[in-house]
Amino acid sequence: MGSQDLEKVIRDCAKRGMSRNETRLMLGYSKYKMQLILSALPDVPWPALGASLGHLRGNASRRGICPASLARARQARRDNLTHTVRGVSGSITELARHFGIVSSSAARARVSAEGMTVEQAVTMPPRPSARDLSRQRKQM
Repeated sequence: MGSQDLEKVIRDCAKRGMSRNETRLMLGYSKYKMQLILSALPDVPWPALGASLGHLRGNASRRGICPASLARARQARRDNLTHTVRGVSGSITELARHFGIVSSSAARARVSAEGMTVEQAVTMPPRPSARDLSRQRKQM
């Protein structure tokens, strides 16, 4: 293969989106020989990092694949965050929305800061705020 042909092949590979490494492997050259060749070629338009055809193909082939360990961890987290109150199962946010007595943020605060059970937190009516108490005192 002549030097003009080699340059044309390398530029064509770069234009099609192949990485330097993919081009090197296709041509069958070592890393060092490819470095020497590329140092002699001016301004080859290689694809950006992570944008080569091989990189994109690899991402597409792995899309939607979930390792078993990750699936088990997600399920354990889901099980840990699911509570059952009066026959209704769900997260604290879902339970607060279902019972409609307090907001989800108030229910979470009751559980974490005040040490209430989830059932108490989502079924106990809201306490009056300090502003509501001062208004009641003024009306008396």
